[in-house]
Amino acid sequence: MSTFILYTFPAVSSTHSIADYIAETTIGAVDTALGYRSTAWNRASLGGKRVPFKRFVWDVIRRASVKTPVLLTTLVYITRAKPHLHIETEDWACERVFLGALMVASKVCSSVYLGEPPTF
Repeated sequence: MSTFILYTFPAVSSTHSIADYIAETTIGAVDTALGYRSTAWNRASLGGKRVPFKRFVWDVIRRASVKTPVLLTTLVYITRAKPHLHIETEDWACERVFLGALMVASKVCSSVYLGEPPTF
């Protein structure tokens, strides 16, 4: 399992902090894929969309009882996919990227826990 989670993350103290960091990372990846030059943290136009998306991420994590290893793997997948993403429309882009990475991370982590080799 350690072969595909070799990545350095900032210190996080709780699941809520991880959820916020995943949301910000997803927003940054989507911004890059849409061709925005500034980062998500600096864009004033995104302010209205960032809070509902963070709430969406937190609700999904809470309702699905997602464990920390799956969250960290999701973060790795979003970060690694960032240079390869090409998004045509902004409609639900953050949600699609987040949920896609979360589903793949959940599948891979469950395969690792069952002793099966991960398939990529």
